[in-house]
Amino acid sequence: MDLLLALVVFAVFLGVSANNMDLISSKMDETSYVHSLQRIATENANLLLTTPGSPENWEEGHQPLSMVKPGLAQADSATGTANNTLNMKKILKLAENYHELMDGKVLPFGLNSTMIVSPRDSSLETITVNNQEHPEAARDILTINRTIMCDYMIAIVLTSIVSHQPSETSPDRYQPLICPHCNLTLNYQHTRGSAYNKPGWKCKPFTVTQNDINNTDIYIMTDPPMVMDQSACWIIDSTQNLTDNRYKFTSSPYRLNERLSQILGEKGNATIWLHVFSSGNSNEAFDVYIGRFSKNTPAEKIRTQYLTPQPCNFIFKVWI
Repeated sequence: MDLLLALVVFAVFLGVSANNMDLISSKMDETSYVHSLQRIATENANLLLTTPGSPENWEEGHQPLSMVKPGLAQADSATGTANNTLNMKKILKLAENYHELMDGKVLPFGLNSTMIVSPRDSSLETITVNNQEHPEAARDILTINRTIMCDYMIAIVLTSIVSHQPSETSPDRYQPLICPHCNLTLNYQHTRGSAYNKPGWKCKPFTVTQNDINNTDIYIMTDPPMVMDQSACWIIDSTQNLTDNRYKFTSSPYRLNERLSQILGEKGNATIWLHVFSSGNSNEAFDVYIGRFSKNTPAEKIRTQYLTPQPCNFIFKVWI
C-alpha cells in the first residue's frame, strides 16, 4: 500500500515537472524569438539609416528594382560616404516600391512593417513610407524610434547672410569678402559693420546661370519671415552692374528671376552680390537666404525650413 502511494506521488511529481519544463521551454523559445526579431529589425533599420544603398544612386531608377538594396542615407558628394542625413528622394522612392524593396531584402519574408518620417517641426509634411495597420491579434510588435536629420531635397541654398558671428571654421572668418561697393562714395558705399551687433552692411557673392533662371525659381527669404528691423533692406547687383536700388524685406519670399535676368543679360553665368543692411539690434536679428527651388514648387513649400536638413523622428514598426 505504501509502495502504491509512493508511486502515485512520484507520477504526480513527474507530471508537474513535465508541465513546468514545457512552460519554461515555451518561455525560452518566446524570448529567443523576441530577441531574434529585435536583432533583425534593429540591424536592418541601422542599415537603412546609415548607408545610401546599392547602387549608391538607386533612387534615380537606372537599375531594375530587383538589383537594388535600399538605403536612405544621403551620400556626401565629396567623400561618397553617408553623412547621417536621410535623402528625401530615396525615402519617396522606397514609399513607391516599398514591398518590392523591403521584402526579402531588408526584412525576411513573412514580417510586416510600417515606416513613418515625422518632422519635429509640425508645420512640415510627415512622410508615410508605408502605413500597414497591424491586426489586433498581432503580438510582439517591435518599434524603433530614432531622431535623424532629413534633407527634403526641395531647394538649394545659393547663399545666406546670418545675424550671428561666423564660427571658427567658417570661410568668412579667415577670408573677408571685399564688397564691390567698398570703394564707392555717398550712398553707394557699403561700410561693413565693425561687429555683428553694430549697424552696417553684410555682403556675399554667389553664382547664377541662365539655366538657373530659366528652369528654376530663385527666391530671397528671411528667418524669421517677418523682419522687425525697420532699417533693414537688401540690394542685388554685380560688379559690372552696381546699383543702389534698395528693397525692403517682405513677410513672403520674393522671386528674383526677373532681376537676375536683367543683371545677366546675354551672359551664360555671372557672379551676383547680395547686400544686406541691418541695425545690428540683437532683438531684431534675422537671417537672409537665397534659395533655388524646382520650377513651380507650391507656394507653401517656399520656406527656409526646406533649405536645410530638418530634425525628424524615424518610426519603424515590425511584427509577424
